[in-house]
Amino acid sequence: MVTGIAMCLDEADIIEHTTRHMAGQVDALIIADNGSTDGTLEILYELARDLPITVLHDAERGYYQSAKMSRLAALAADDGASWITPFDADEVWYSPFSPRIADLLADVKWTGASIATAQLFDHVPTGIDPDEPNPITR
Repeated sequence: MVTGIAMCLDEADIIEHTTRHMAGQVDALIIADNGSTDGTLEILYELARDLPITVLHDAERGYYQSAKMSRLAALAADDGASWITPFDADEVWYSPFSPRIADLLADVKWTGASIATAQLFDHVPTGIDPDEPNPITR
């Protein structure tokens, strides 16, 4: 099983698009909301009605990303994840080699390494970007 993990804060403008996309890439999601006040938490709860998402409320306002993501990874491992994909609400993960990241990782042969690498591409918004609310389409 491949589980995506994320922490978020005030991501209402993009969280639904990213979460739906990642739910199609992995088998399960664990997302911790860090006290959003813009409706992000409510969007996540609504998505969890139809998607394999565990939504957690993180009451610790400090940005302790390493410790928080490590806790989410431990939860994913305890739930049976063989691979864990950390992501941010403004990231779009995909593979040009497989329809789903989970399928690609299922084919990775164990070599004693516990990390698979990925290529990173940044998009810098400009004035010529289309007027499209979905960041994945944009």
